[in-house]
Amino acid sequence: MSAIPNTIRRSGVYHFRRVIPAGLRDQLSRGELTCSLHTHDAADARMLSRCLYLRSEELFGVLRGASVLSDQDIAALVQDFYATLLAKDTRDRLMNDLPEPEALRLAKVEHYRLLSERSRIDLASNAFASVELITEAMLARRFGADARFDKPSVRRVQQAMLRAGAEVSETLRARAEGDFNYEPRDKLLVAALAEAPAMAPAAPAAATPPVAATADVPAAIDGLAFSVEANRFRETQLRRKIWEHQTYLQARKTYALFLECLGDRPLAAFTRRDAAAFKSLLEDLPANYGKAAEYRGMTARDC
Repeated sequence: MSAIPNTIRRSGVYHFRRVIPAGLRDQLSRGELTCSLHTHDAADARMLSRCLYLRSEELFGVLRGASVLSDQDIAALVQDFYATLLAKDTRDRLMNDLPEPEALRLAKVEHYRLLSERSRIDLASNAFASVELITEAMLARRFGADARFDKPSVRRVQQAMLRAGAEVSETLRARAEGDFNYEPRDKLLVAALAEAPAMAPAAPAAATPPVAATADVPAAIDGLAFSVEANRFRETQLRRKIWEHQTYLQARKTYALFLECLGDRPLAAFTRRDAAAFKSLLEDLPANYGKAAEYRGMTARDC
């Protein structure tokens, strides 16, 4: 055992090692933090270990400040998600001056059937990646972009989004078949819709309060949020086999970075200036951003 705090030596190479406080282990799904310092030199190891110790302190501080979402919070998010998509469909139908071609109607029926099936498969297999963007966007929209939540809370929201996504798809499919009396069957969504009129938009005690409409979260511009459109596009590209699964995953990371930098808004709300700002940010990012340990916990603007 090395005399340098929080390090051990393996085959002459120093490794950082720190036990995670008991109250945070569930959130990180592990009992300790470990990584190689890639050095045989004791002086270098001492300096690197100290840096990692300080970064781990920052991480623990963030986790201790993370909020826990209540059942009511999650129900409100689900109701908002469901209502937003149905309102968009209703608005599009009422503003359309011509009857929808039969071929397009049938294509929509099949599209929504596949979306519902995909959501249920993801739900059954705990494939939460497909709703990460939507979850982040809905949380930011309701509680503010700076709000942080513990991992179990985020997972519960992602699971709820998959459940609601399956029901939204079934509802839109029924509408495409002429049935406007379809009632959701998922108990979570049914309960959320039943409580919707009485729901208050209150955030959990430790979270940032909901924000008013701003340049990042406009309320007056029609259309689905970028996160919803982006997720639909990725799923379509994968389903049509235009993209390989690796491209699908890489696009998710790029879209997440876009959301982090410019916020979640309807596509029509973005301008050429936004595109130029995002392009400039990408050009300034380190080549190994998102991979190197030194950038973990840092936003793109911090680099």
